[in-house]
Amino acid sequence: MFNQRRRGHHFTTSLLPNYRTMTVFFKRRFVRRICLGTFLVAALCFIFVFVVVPFIFRYSYNIQRGLLFLNFVNIPNVNYNKPASLGLVGARSLHVKTKDGVKLGLWHMLPAKYQIEAVAHNWLSNSEDQLEQQYDGWMSSGVTVIYCHGNAGTRASDHRVRLYKLLTQQNYHVIAFDYRGYADSSSEPTDEQGVVEDTKTVISWVRERVKHGHVFVWGHSLGTAIASHALAELEGEGQRVSGLVLEAPFTNLSDEIREYPISQLFRPLPWFDFFFVEPVYDNRLRFESDKNLGNVSAPILFLHAEDDRVVPYRLGQKLYEVVMSYRKNNKSIEFVSFDRSLGYGHKFIYRDKRVPSIVRKFVDHSVKSNQPNT
Repeated sequence: MFNQRRRGHHFTTSLLPNYRTMTVFFKRRFVRRICLGTFLVAALCFIFVFVVVPFIFRYSYNIQRGLLFLNFVNIPNVNYNKPASLGLVGARSLHVKTKDGVKLGLWHMLPAKYQIEAVAHNWLSNSEDQLEQQYDGWMSSGVTVIYCHGNAGTRASDHRVRLYKLLTQQNYHVIAFDYRGYADSSSEPTDEQGVVEDTKTVISWVRERVKHGHVFVWGHSLGTAIASHALAELEGEGQRVSGLVLEAPFTNLSDEIREYPISQLFRPLPWFDFFFVEPVYDNRLRFESDKNLGNVSAPILFLHAEDDRVVPYRLGQKLYEVVMSYRKNNKSIEFVSFDRSLGYGHKFIYRDKRVPSIVRKFVDHSVKSNQPNT
């Protein structure tokens, strides 16, 4: 009995080293599998993000246009026929057509001094022709600002509406429109020449009505490049505006792609230009404000926030320096920066209390140096 117990005890304890060895073995094997799986997932993610995505971008023109214009981001969803629902007192909604038949949605917002009269007139008048004549009559003199918005959203986006209100309080007429493919405009394919033609159409439509006043163009972000291109072409056709405001501008699309925050993820790759810059340029999505502004003679006001992460501040400065090199009269160019501590970022410069006086000073100076509807 004693020997059996010893033998049994000896048998049991002799298994312990083998059990521990097997446990360590399986743990190590499990860890190796986890590490291998993690590595494979990481490798697949790397290949997808840094190889597949660049290939898709390079060879898909529709994706390039979609990411540039972001016109599928239709926020907010409003009734464009009723701008008063956004607090735009006395504003009228209408459509204009380009030469190629594209319908553009447009708002005409009256200066503050006409708004109460416009509300009364709208209530009393039953004739659309009579209303149109009245609005066109108000528009024939004074200052009219045409607003060219950037990508994403529409002319009804909140930060844009707030700017309109600020400008109408300065007693300026404001024209805001949507390019093709945006909002209530025709759902045509959107490209650079298309949005430039849209802008030229609106500028010409305004100039026909502003008989004794002054026309200014205000561009924001991508809208700065659209406005610059449109004005360069119009000057070649003998049409000139009284002034241009560029809010958060950039030199050209190639520079903007390289500096865009998301691009920093891909910039270290040796094939970055091949996949992201060259195909956009080859597809004539260039927006070369640094070249186009060489053909624009109107006074220019630059506005840029130092903490702008969408269009880096240095691109606005670079464009300003390029334009300064074109001009003999440097007094016609002004650059106003907003300290990063103010937190205005890409689209909130309108919040600054200095903006009304800055714009008014620029407009007054430009008006003095221009004939009406030049």
